[in-house]
Amino acid sequence: MTASLIALLGLTASLLANIQANPALPPEVSSRAINTASQVLELALRMRMPEEFMASGANTLWPSYNQLISSRYLTADGTRVIQGGDVKLLGQYTSFGDLNGDHMDDAVVVVLRAKSGEERADNFAVMLNQGNGLFNASVLPLQKGYEIFSHRIENEQFDVDMKLPGKDRKIYHYKLVGTELVEF
Repeated sequence: MTASLIALLGLTASLLANIQANPALPPEVSSRAINTASQVLELALRMRMPEEFMASGANTLWPSYNQLISSRYLTADGTRVIQGGDVKLLGQYTSFGDLNGDHMDDAVVVVLRAKSGEERADNFAVMLNQGNGLFNASVLPLQKGYEIFSHRIENEQFDVDMKLPGKDRKIYHYKLVGTELVEF
C-alpha cells in the first residue's frame, strides 16, 4: 500500500508542477486539477492516519457542532487532543461548507491553543469531513488582536471579514491546497 501511495503522490506532484509551468491553461481546468490534487493529498493523509484521530459521528455529508466539540485538534507541539485544557473551541467563529470539492461539508473554526504558561495562540482550524468524522487537517495562526466580523465557506473557499492589528479591515480569501489553508 505504501508504494502505491508514494506513486500516487508523485503523480500528484507532477500534475501540480505541470499546472504551474503552463499558465495558458484555462482557469477552470487549473482549478479542477488543483481540487483533484487536494483530494489525493487528503486521501493519502487519511490513509496514513489512525482512526483514533477522527471524531466519531454518524456518516453524514453535514457535520454538526457536536462533532466539532468531540473532534481532536492539533496542539502547538503537533499532538492531537480533544478540546478542553490546551485547546479551546470558539464556536461563534465556525463556518461550514465544502472546502475540498468532495461534496461534503467541512468546517473552519477558531481554536485557542495553549503555548507555554499563560500564553495562547489563536488559529483557524480546518476540519475535513471524512464521512465518518472530522479531521483537523490544518491550522493557520492568527495575529494577536484580530477582530472577525463575518466568515463563510462558499465555492470551496473560506472568506473572512476581519481586521488585523495595524491593518485596515478587509475580506481575506483562503483556499485549501492539500492540507494548507492558503490566502489568495
